[in-house]
Amino acid sequence: MNKPNSKQIVRLRRLVTRDLEIMRGTAVFKGTRIPVDLVTDMLAQGATAKEILDGYPTLNEEMLSLAPLWFARFSHGHIPAAKRINRSFPVGHLDTGS
Repeated sequence: MNKPNSKQIVRLRRLVTRDLEIMRGTAVFKGTRIPVDLVTDMLAQGATAKEILDGYPTLNEEMLSLAPLWFARFSHGHIPAAKRINRSFPVGHLDTGS
């Protein structure tokens, strides 16, 4: 799997968040409760973009294309909860919910 380039990393920082109050700190797409790793797993198992978008209409094609790149760049197994509390992922600013 390729690693994301700098522009893709910037987009990931804008599209993905981690907050202990949302899905117990699981990385999700902002404004949703859809875990990035769920989308990555679905793609890896052969789900088509259409199937995923039909099931999760709040997602878009950019999110689908970036999900595996997030996994390649930022997934390091289980991250202790203390490092996830109220932090925007992956830049670490407080998540204000906006």
